[in-house]
Amino acid sequence: MLVKFIGNRFSPDLASVGFTAETRLDLTEEREYEVYAVAEWPESNYCCVISDVDMPLWAPVGVFTTLRDNIPDNWILAKLGTDLKFIQGPEFIARDEDAYSALVSLEPDAVDRFWQHIEEIGK
Repeated sequence: MLVKFIGNRFSPDLASVGFTAETRLDLTEEREYEVYAVAEWPESNYCCVISDVDMPLWAPVGVFTTLRDNIPDNWILAKLGTDLKFIQGPEFIARDEDAYSALVSLEPDAVDRFWQHIEEIGK
């Protein structure tokens, strides 16, 4: 899956989770980013990309346009019964909400596993 960053355009719904007109993401307008997982919350869907400072970043899908919407063969879909409706991505991210939260929180083991995955898929 491939997206292009169109800029910091956050819907008013996202203010409740910290995305406002003043929010700046470490992404470059018009640059293309590979998507490594997606998650659906009540206020928005989010995708995980590698930021310009080489860290996994979960950003609202509204700041991107989709260039390629293919889902990698190694992705799984975890449907959850919480506010987090689903996670789709590699098993180490999408197996459950704890795995997802570890990467969102940039826990060292989760980030290490993320970079291992990037190396494995040759990105």
